[in-house]
Amino acid sequence: MKRKILAIFLCVTLLSSLFTLFACKKKQAAPKPLALFLGDSIAEAVAGPAPLTERESYGYYGIIGNINDYEYYNRGVSGSTTANLLRYVQKENDGINMVETLIATADIIHISIIGNDLLNTNHATLMLAAADGDTADVLRTKEEAKANIAAVIDRIRSLNPGATLLFQTLYNPAGEDSPLVPYRARVGLASRGYTSADYHRFLGETVRIMNTAFYELLEERAYISEDGRKVLPFELIDVYGEIENIYATDKTRYDRLFCGDGIHPTNEGHAIIAALIQEKLAELSLSGGNALARYKEIRTAQLSRLFSGKTALSPLSSAIQNATNMQGVDKAYFEGTQGLTPTAALTLNYQGKHFDETVELGFDTLTVMEYEFGALIDGEKSFLVFRPDGSFEACVTLDKVAKLAILYGIDQNAPMDLTRDYQLDLLDPYLPHIVPEADPCDILAMARAFERAYGVTFEMIDFESESAKKVMETYRNTGRVVLEDSAFLKSDITLRARGQYRLETVTARDDGRTYTAIYLNAGIDKSEPYVRFTYSENERGEKTARMIVDVAETVIEASSKR
Repeated sequence: MKRKILAIFLCVTLLSSLFTLFACKKKQAAPKPLALFLGDSIAEAVAGPAPLTERESYGYYGIIGNINDYEYYNRGVSGSTTANLLRYVQKENDGINMVETLIATADIIHISIIGNDLLNTNHATLMLAAADGDTADVLRTKEEAKANIAAVIDRIRSLNPGATLLFQTLYNPAGEDSPLVPYRARVGLASRGYTSADYHRFLGETVRIMNTAFYELLEERAYISEDGRKVLPFELIDVYGEIENIYATDKTRYDRLFCGDGIHPTNEGHAIIAALIQEKLAELSLSGGNALARYKEIRTAQLSRLFSGKTALSPLSSAIQNATNMQGVDKAYFEGTQGLTPTAALTLNYQGKHFDETVELGFDTLTVMEYEFGALIDGEKSFLVFRPDGSFEACVTLDKVAKLAILYGIDQNAPMDLTRDYQLDLLDPYLPHIVPEADPCDILAMARAFERAYGVTFEMIDFESESAKKVMETYRNTGRVVLEDSAFLKSDITLRARGQYRLETVTARDDGRTYTAIYLNAGIDKSEPYVRFTYSENERGEKTARMIVDVAETVIEASSKR
C-alpha cells in the first residue's frame, strides 16, 4: 500500500520483468458476468503473492474471477489513496485499458482502498496520538477519505447505476514484531510504558476510525425503495473483523498473513479475503455454479505445479477434495505446504493467434514517473520483435553516451553504496516473492532464478569479473551493494526478455469498439497479463504498440523499425 516503497520496487524491477509477468486472456464463447477490481496494491496483488508467476491463482481478484467463471479485469494501482482512486475512475478510455468502459459495463465492481490515506498521514504519529487518546488527526484524515470515496461512488454510479458495488474494510497488520511499526513509534510507546504487545491495539484504533468512513456512508446514503426495502449504496465486506478474529484466536496463523513489509497480504492472506468476497457474492446470488469445485481444482493444480517432488501430494489433494468450503480448502493447502519453497519456471505454450510475419518494432518512448528515458536507448540494438511461431524477444540496450555517463559516475564517485544512497533495502521484503527459490543474499542466484521464472536475462553484468564477484561477496556479507569500480559492467548494458505472445481482439461492451491486444506468455490464468500492449496498424502499414503501467506511471511506445 505504500506508494514510495512500491514505486521504487517497480522502477527497479519493471524493465527486467515487464515482458514476462503474467498469462493471456482466453476467448469467451458467450458474455459472462464482468467483474472489475479497483483500488490499491492489495487489489493489484503484485506485492505479496509468491511466486509472482502465481498472481492469478493467489491474488483474491484472480481467485474470485476464476472460480465464478467471470470475465474479470484488475485495474488496481499500487500506492493509490482515495484521492488517487477518484482521479483514476475519472479517466477516459486509453486503448485496451478502457477504464471508463469497464466501469460502465461491469456487473460487479470491487474496491480495496483507504489504507494509503492512513499510511501517508504518518501512521507512527497517529499510533502515538492514539496512545495519548488524541484522535483529531486520524479523524481529519478519515473525513477527507470519506469525501473522496463518496465522489468515487458518484462517478461510478453516473457511469453504471446498476452494478453491484463492493468495498472491503481495512485490516490491521501490526503484530508484536511488525516492520510496519517504525522505530520512532516503538520508542515513543515504550516511553509511555507500553510494550510490543500494544502495537496491534494502537494501530488498530487508527484503522478502526478509518473504517468508520465506510459505515457512515452506508447509513448516510441508504434509502428506502418504493416497496419498503432499505437500499444500501454499496456492500461492505468486513475484512477487518475476520483478521481481528484470527489475531485473537491464532496468532501463529495471523503472522503468516502478511509479507515481509508488514503490510501486504501473503498468499494465505489473499485467500482469506477471497473467501469473504465469495461469501458476499453467494449472499447476493452472484456466485458462479461449482465455485467450490473450481477452487479445489486451482489449489490441486498448484500442488502439482509448485510442489511436485517436495512433499507427498496425495494426502494434501485428498484433504482439499474433502473440504466442504473455501476455508477448509485453505486450511489443507496452506498448512500442507507450510515451509515448502515453490518452484517457479516459465512455461511456453505457443497456441493461439500470432502475426503472419515477423513484426519488429523499435522503442520510441520510455517514460517512467514522468521522466523520459527514450533518448538513452540505443535504437540500433534495442527492439521488440514478434515472430510467426508465437515467440517474442525484447531487448533494451543503453546508448553509448548513457553508458559512458554511468561508467564515469561510478568510477569518479566510487565507492558507491547503492543500498544507502538509493534505499535498495526497501526491496528486501519482495525479493523472496519474485524469486522464492533463490538465495536472497546471492545476486547471481537471483539473476538465474529470474531467467528461469520470467525469461529475463541481465546481460549488463559480467558475473565472472573480479569486480562483480567482490560486489556479490560484499552483498552476501553485509547486505549492501557497494560499487568499487565499473569493471563489472559488460560492453553493452542490456536487458533481454524472451517468451511467447498471443494476439487477442478486445471488444468494448458499450460501443462495440475493438482493439488488438498483444498479451505475453501464456500461462495459468484467464485474465489479462499485468503488462499489455495496444497494437495498431495504419493504412500505410506502419505498426505501433503502446503499453501503460499505472503504478510506476510508465509508458512505452514502439513503432515499425525504419
